[in-house]
Amino acid sequence: LQWHVGSELDAVVGCLAAGADVILFPPDLAESLDAIAAAVADGRLDRDLLDASARRVLEFKARLGLAEGARSFPENGAEIFEAAAA
Repeated sequence: LQWHVGSELDAVVGCLAAGADVILFPPDLAESLDAIAAAVADGRLDRDLLDASARRVLEFKARLGLAEGARSFPENGAEIFEAAAA
């Protein structure tokens, strides 16, 4: 992937700009957060897009009951996931 987008940090920013809601296993968390902040500051990444992604993730966690501090996937989690994905 790196040869297509430049660097791993460019890939992180590019994935978010393309609409990804979550970046799993970023190359370096602190550097990734700095790259995201820099991309927002220089206009390569839209803050509203990030806010919408965060809202979707938090709403999904709430539907799964994870917002209340649950530490495991609920028994009906697959049903909730399928309904949310539809």
